[in-house]
Amino acid sequence: MSRGHLQRTAADYYRSRHVPERLEEALNVIYHRGPEDVYGQLADYFADLSAPPLISGVRGRKVLDGGGKVTLEAEVACRVRTADKRVCVAAVSIDPATLLTGETTDDADRWRLESVETAIRWIQDCIGPALKGMEPSKQTNIDQLLSEYFKVKKQEDEQRREAESDTAVSPPGPILPAASSPIPSKKKASAKGKKAAASEKPPPPAEPEEPAIRGALAMAAVSLAVVKSSAALRDLPLYSYIAALKQQQPPPELAIPTPLISLLSCAKSSPGKLKLMKEIMVIPQPGTAMAKSLDLASSLQTQIQKQVEMQSKSGNKGRYEVVSGTWKSPDEMVDLYVDLINRHAAIVALLDPLRKEDRQQWESLGNSVGSRCYLMADVASKSVSELLQGSNAPDCSSPILKLTNETTVSDLLTAVRMIEEEKRPTVVGCTSEECSEDSIVDLAVGLGVRFIKLGGLLRGERTAKYNRLIAIEEDLTHSGTLGRQKEFEFPTFGTDPESLSCPEESSEEDKDGLKVSLLPLA
Repeated sequence: MSRGHLQRTAADYYRSRHVPERLEEALNVIYHRGPEDVYGQLADYFADLSAPPLISGVRGRKVLDGGGKVTLEAEVACRVRTADKRVCVAAVSIDPATLLTGETTDDADRWRLESVETAIRWIQDCIGPALKGMEPSKQTNIDQLLSEYFKVKKQEDEQRREAESDTAVSPPGPILPAASSPIPSKKKASAKGKKAAASEKPPPPAEPEEPAIRGALAMAAVSLAVVKSSAALRDLPLYSYIAALKQQQPPPELAIPTPLISLLSCAKSSPGKLKLMKEIMVIPQPGTAMAKSLDLASSLQTQIQKQVEMQSKSGNKGRYEVVSGTWKSPDEMVDLYVDLINRHAAIVALLDPLRKEDRQQWESLGNSVGSRCYLMADVASKSVSELLQGSNAPDCSSPILKLTNETTVSDLLTAVRMIEEEKRPTVVGCTSEECSEDSIVDLAVGLGVRFIKLGGLLRGERTAKYNRLIAIEEDLTHSGTLGRQKEFEFPTFGTDPESLSCPEESSEEDKDGLKVSLLPLA
């Protein structure tokens, strides 16, 4: 090939791709800027004209969460211009509520390990190859592919369970009463007791739990890793990228979600007993800076710990036991909560006050106090995917949304929009056994949720999330895009006779800018 022919071929090649025009345009623009690093400016200019990044690989691996338990991490690599680059990783913890109920710790740990290993196989064999060559910015398409894949796996799991059920043989033995039917007591009941038992309506039996699907965690982990990768490739904070996904354009302002800060845990690890409440949380007043809110909560937590330690050393653990041995029906619990909220105006939220099966009492409680107290469902709620399918969830102010198992980022976005359209507050939370991944904070800010539930001010994986909240607030303040949360607005349940007579003066409990939230003991 002659030199002249080669020159003509090269010229045609570059001209067909508009390289001369682009080069002239770049040189003119950069000349007027007068930068010191001319080649750096040229690189940035032509980087915007290069082909979009494409996913070149997805991997899954086992990592440990904050409690030392195995969970899943997904990694996304992309072809960026001429090289494959490891872009982002994302870890998602298993929600303990979806593990095997009533099984031993060893069985639960084995199920957890099998689930993570199954997720890794799914990613390696099917999900990774299916996503290869796709643009990471196509979040909706990628999440749709993940959801369709999970549906197939779920159907396979259901068919397997049915086959195992058909081939199972019941062992011989005496017929015992059903689990929902109490075994008759040998003690002779009094006439008064018989009358009360006959008049009391038995509570509805516990609903059968939907068995979790091994490997489902792959959907949430891959979806989160993809959205993080897309934000990183655009050099955008994750919360800003999520906000643009939701609103189709960058919003002028973003508000920081109000945290539900766990102050006192009344679980088995706590000294003493508290039969009524499992956890006590504080809720900062709207408009309170995040750093100040955490300082106030930390100060309260320190004072409470001192009091608990003093009581524990004095041997009066029994003082924490509330109405030991007394059982209340769902209707009686509604009366108890109404009386509690009437006497303590600073209580503005109840989490899981009743079982999910007690739907009539949820409605009754909402009609009684719903106009001045949030009724949030965590354990009593359904998963995000079930909520989107219109599951029969309790009538509450809002379910607590979590990114775990088969839930994708698109599912979370759709659920937030659905709840907002219903004029209800949105709440995002993390699982009780979370990892150090702090992306849930960016998701909450970008989605514009009203509340975020992260747990107490302890353990590195939790304080990392609170620190991320402070960092985002500082970034928004610096850029002049920090919005202010509105005052507490309660959804309409029905007529609340007490809502028209709220006290004008602040009670002692909220004089420092904090409200109270209670998580009853299920």
